Amino acid sequence: MIGKSASKSDPKKSAEFRRKESARVGAINRAKTELSQDVYEQHKGLFDAGPANLKRREKCRDSFVEFCQTYGKTAFNLKWCKNHYKAAEKIEDSILTGEWFALAMPRGTGKSTLARWGCNWAAVYRHSLYSLLVAATGPASDELLRSVKSTLMNNELLYDDFPDVCVPIRHTGGNAQRALGQTFKGKSTRIRWEQGAICLAEIPVEYSKAQNAIIETVGIDGQIRGRSFEMTDGEVVRPTFCILDDPQTRKSARSTPMTNERLDIINGDIAYLPGPTEPMGLVMPCTVIQKGDLADQALDHSLYPEFQGEKTVMVESFPENMDLWYEYWEIRKESYSNGGKGKEANKFYKANRAAMDKGCVVTWEERYFKKKGEISAIQHAMNLFLKDEASFFAEYQNDPKAEVEEGLITVTANDIAKRVRPNLKKTIIPASAQKVTAMIDLSKKVLWYSVCAFNDEFGFTDVDYGAWPEQNVNYFTLSSARISMQMKKPGQPESVYILNGLNQLTEAILGKEYKSESGGIYTVTRCLIDEGKWQDIVHAFIRQSKFKNIIIPSKGRGIKASSKPLVDPNKRPASGEKNGHYWKTSRKKGGLTSVHFDANYWKTFIFNALHADVLSNRAFTLYDAKPHLHKMISEQLMGEYPIDMTNDNSGVSKREWHEYPDKRDNHFLDTVVGCCVAASMEGIKVPEIQDGEIEKPKKKKISLAQKQAERRGHA
Repeated sequence: MIGKSASKSDPKKSAEFRRKESARVGAINRAKTELSQDVYEQHKGLFDAGPANLKRREKCRDSFVEFCQTYGKTAFNLKWCKNHYKAAEKIEDSILTGEWFALAMPRGTGKSTLARWGCNWAAVYRHSLYSLLVAATGPASDELLRSVKSTLMNNELLYDDFPDVCVPIRHTGGNAQRALGQTFKGKSTRIRWEQGAICLAEIPVEYSKAQNAIIETVGIDGQIRGRSFEMTDGEVVRPTFCILDDPQTRKSARSTPMTNERLDIINGDIAYLPGPTEPMGLVMPCTVIQKGDLADQALDHSLYPEFQGEKTVMVESFPENMDLWYEYWEIRKESYSNGGKGKEANKFYKANRAAMDKGCVVTWEERYFKKKGEISAIQHAMNLFLKDEASFFAEYQNDPKAEVEEGLITVTANDIAKRVRPNLKKTIIPASAQKVTAMIDLSKKVLWYSVCAFNDEFGFTDVDYGAWPEQNVNYFTLSSARISMQMKKPGQPESVYILNGLNQLTEAILGKEYKSESGGIYTVTRCLIDEGKWQDIVHAFIRQSKFKNIIIPSKGRGIKASSKPLVDPNKRPASGEKNGHYWKTSRKKGGLTSVHFDANYWKTFIFNALHADVLSNRAFTLYDAKPHLHKMISEQLMGEYPIDMTNDNSGVSKREWHEYPDKRDNHFLDTVVGCCVAASMEGIKVPEIQDGEIEKPKKKKISLAQKQAERRGHA
C-alpha cells in the first residue's frame, strides 16, 4: 500500500527510473554484443596458441603440391598422376611469377579443383593479395566462390594450422552482416563474406600473413575493368591472380563474335587489371568444345604462346587388339540387357586382360570405378570410349571431332591464318603470277576489298585485303567498325558517301603499281564490284570512273541442286551475253556490262584451294604475316557452312553454302570469290572439277577398329 501511494505521488521518478533501467540494460546488451563480435575475446586461446603445427604450415608455404596433398586430402583422395604434378607446377608459377597457363585435362581429372586450391594457397599465404575468380557466367562464378568458401569454412586441418584465417571465418557463421561487425580486440577485422567476394580478416598476430587477402568472383560477361580494393592504410590494391574457369559456354563456343569478344576481354581487360607495373597471373582450366573455339585457340601455341597451353588426354595410346575389346563390349551390352550388370564382361576382361591391355597407355592409373566392378583404368577408359566415341574424344581427349557429313570440308579459321606464302610481303606479287584481280564488296558502313594474284594453274595469293575507311586496327567486325563512310562525308546522303568511298578505294588499289618478287610491275586488270542492293549507285560510279574499262558490276547467285544451271553448255548465249566458267556477262541499260556467277560453285572452289598444300600450284595462300594478323580474313572465309544437296529428280548433286544463324561476317569470302571470277574472266583456266564437287577424293569416316585392322593387314 505504501509503495503504491509513493508511485502514484511521484510519476516522474518512476519514468526516470524506467529510462535509466532501459539504458543500463541496453549498455549490458551492447557490451555482450561487442564481446560476441570480438573474435579474439571469443577465441583468444586459439589465437594465442597459434598454428597447431607451424612446421607443417611453413612446409607448404613455397610448395603448392605440398599444400594440396597436406590440406586437401579429401579433395584429392586419389594418388596423383604426372599430369596433376605438371598442372600444379604451372599454377604455382602463375601465382608467384605472373605466368599464364591454359590447362585442358580430361573431364573429372580435377583441373577446376586444382585451380580453386591454387586460389586458397594464394590467399592464406598472401602470395596474391587480390585474386579474381572468373567463369563463363555470373552463376558459374558464384559456384566457384562457394567451393572456396566451403574449404575455408569447413576444412579442419586448415582450421588447426591457420587460426588467423579460419577462426574469423567460422565466427561469422557465414553471415555477411555479422562479418561487418567483427572486431579483434575492439578493432574491426574488415572481414567480408559476401555473395561475390571474400576479404580475409585483418588479425594482428605475428604469424598471420593473410591479412585482408581478397578473393572476388565475376562472370566473364560482367564488370571486370577497374576492380580495386582500398587497404587500411589507404593503399589501393588490384587483382594480381585470376582463375578463368571454363570461360565459354556451348553457345559462345559456336559463335565467332562471342569467342572473339571473350578473347578480347582476357587479353585486354583481365591482362591489365594489376596496372602498368605488375604482371597478372592467370590460370585457365578449359575444355575444347569445338575446333576454333576459345579453348582451342588458347591452347594453340602458334596463336597464343603466352598461354603456355597444356593439353592432356586420358589415353595416350589405344590397345593393339581392338577386336577383343569389341567382343567384350558386345558381352557387356548383352549382360546389361539381361540384368547381369556387366559381370560377364568383367570375367571376359580378367581372362584376357594381358592381350586386351597390350599397347594401351592411360595417364591416370587410379581412375576407375571400383564400386561398379571395374578392374583397371584401362578398362574404365575403354568403357567410356566404346559407349560414345565422339563424346570420349571431346570430353576425355580434348580433341572433339567435327560432326560433318561425308566429304564436307573441315578446315578451320586457325588453319587458314597459317596458310602464308613464305617471305612474301604484303602487296608484293609472287614471281609465278600471271594476272592480278580485285573485288570490292559493299556494306552499310565500310567497303571491303581483296587483291589477288593468280598463276596459270589458278593457284592464288591474297596479297592485299582490308576495308575503306581504314580502321587502324588489325581486327574488327562490321558491327565494331568505328570509322564509317558516313563519317567521311557527314550530313550527306547515302549515294554521296558511297560514291566517295568507291572513288577513294579504287584510286588506292586500281591506281597502284604492284611490285613483283621477280622485279616486274603489275596492275589490277579486272575489278568486280558487288552491285547488290546498291546497283544504281555502283552503276553511276562505274560510268564516271577513270577505271571504268577494268571495273565490272557483279552479282553472285546461289545456284542450288534444284535450280537450273547458270550456264547451260547446250544452249547458245543470248544476244549481248557471254558464257564463261560458272559465270556469264550481259549488257545492261546504259551500255554497262555486268557479270553474274554461281556463288555456290566458286565458294566450293575456294575451299578446295584451301585444302591444297600451301606450296602447290593450286593453293590459296596469304601474304607472309603472323597468324593473328590474318585472323579477320580467316574467320570471314569461314563465315558460311556447306550442306551437300542432291536433286531427287535429276540426280544432280551440289554443295550449297549458308550463313550461320548468328550472321557472321563473310565479306572477305565474297571478295575472294569475286577475285576468282575476275581471274577466270581474264583467261586463267580453272582446273577441271564437277559442279560443286570437292577436288580431292571424298573420304569416308573410318572407325578406330577399321584403322587397327588396316594396320594389321586385316582390312
